[in-house]
Amino acid sequence: MQSFLKLVGGLVSLACLVLAPAPALAVDLWEAHTDNPSSIPPEEYRHLDANQACIAEGYLSSGVGCYVNPRNLRAEFYGNPSASAAECIHDTTCNCSECGIAPNFPNGGNTVIWYSGATSKVPQSCPSGTIPYLGRCDTDTPKGKGPCPDCEAQQGNPVNIASGNKYQREAIYRAASGGLALVLTYNSQLGTTYFQSGPFGKRWSAPYFARVRDSGQGIVAVERPDGRELEFVAPASGDVEQRIIPELHTPP
Repeated sequence: MQSFLKLVGGLVSLACLVLAPAPALAVDLWEAHTDNPSSIPPEEYRHLDANQACIAEGYLSSGVGCYVNPRNLRAEFYGNPSASAAECIHDTTCNCSECGIAPNFPNGGNTVIWYSGATSKVPQSCPSGTIPYLGRCDTDTPKGKGPCPDCEAQQGNPVNIASGNKYQREAIYRAASGGLALVLTYNSQLGTTYFQSGPFGKRWSAPYFARVRDSGQGIVAVERPDGRELEFVAPASGDVEQRIIPELHTPP
């Protein structure tokens, strides 16, 4: 009888281990600011990496005097990638003798770095009832964007009444032969800041602009041509790209 009880207890313990949810991946969220705020509101921390925070919230100088061609907005950690804060900087080109450095000047000018702001991070914390997904805390994640032809939640022109997402396709160009077409997709639901803007404006996606972004903290974000956003978490062993590449080649 004691052996039987031990066996039952062992099976229950094993079942609990199998059914227990995997520990959540620790994710940091970044913000960027151009002044010196006394405090930063929690909602400002919404970017999955410091570079994205600088690109989205920092600024490029408008090309003042001798400094032209502002470009390459980015985060600079100064050799400490694990730091909890960084500076936002960008490049300009000096085309005057007062800032020119030989031999690049006057032969095309030389690069001068400008300060654009600062960035900091905090651990992500989602309230009860929401799902952490691509740096957001959602009840309906952006992986549900796009068409839903077989679900009862699609109504109207169309709207997914479960998530509130308005989805629309617009044909911009179709070749007479039918072999080439440019069809844009609009989704009203917000997703990760990686994909909130694109070549055709905010919230529009297209088949020729499927995008992949690596957060640098074990999460890779993928935007499908229909606007769906997928989160891939790096496995304990193996290559996350082996999971992503087939998804990019699957028709929407």
